[in-house]
Amino acid sequence: DATLRFARRHRITFAAYSPLGSISRVDVLGHPFVREVAAAHGKTPAQVALKWLVQQGIAAVTNTARPKHAAEALDLGSFTLSAREMRALSKAR
Repeated sequence: DATLRFARRHRITFAAYSPLGSISRVDVLGHPFVREVAAAHGKTPAQVALKWLVQQGIAAVTNTARPKHAAEALDLGSFTLSAREMRALSKAR
């Protein structure tokens, strides 16, 4: 993505605000491929969506009042998305 390349080239930290779609109303968590990848890794769709960002070096700004969701967000180091999964998730709309 050109915006991400620009940010990296100019040493700008790129952050995803509300990356799970609550503001944009995009159904990230219900996307069939996100759900498929989550099932393959034994993770939640939210964890897959956040891992996709973090694995690209993008900061994910999230918010939750639920301890379970906070724990899931902190458990992103326990798995890695494959190059194929990363490419496919990048193309998912």
